[in-house]
Amino acid sequence: MAGSELSGFENASADLFINKPWIICPTDKNSSSQIDIIKELIQSLGAIPFILNPQTHDRLVSWTSHLSLLMTSILIKTASQQKEWPKISQIASSGFRDTTRLASDNPLMKRDIVLTNQKNVLLVLKAVKKEIDDFISLVKQNKSIELLKYFQQAKDIRDEYS
Repeated sequence: MAGSELSGFENASADLFINKPWIICPTDKNSSSQIDIIKELIQSLGAIPFILNPQTHDRLVSWTSHLSLLMTSILIKTASQQKEWPKISQIASSGFRDTTRLASDNPLMKRDIVLTNQKNVLLVLKAVKKEIDDFISLVKQNKSIELLKYFQQAKDIRDEYS
């Protein structure tokens, strides 16, 4: 689970896998010795091997990798559809550029992710939609204390994560 929105040999990174999770999804056809060899290879690259069945992998990565790819595309598309997009894009901060970085990822790859993990992607998007609806409700009702709690909880979760 490592990468960049940039592709091609000129964008290769020698330390791409250092301390990054590398998920192994074995099947019944794989022996424990084969898995051990793969784990050793992964560790030799500096990555951290994780063993998951394919269904668990697809479910878990839909909440992180897939959600990030989708939300950055949705964010940039939403902003760019505004009639004042030329001005918006000129005054956008580095935070907006950083946040939308993954929208530059390979569109073919993103399409294939959505189509091959459709069930989990739809569950994630429904959860995001509910979260947005709940947030809209807080804003409409001028829930100052609840908004502060919301942002503090998000900050605490992110700070603990990183």
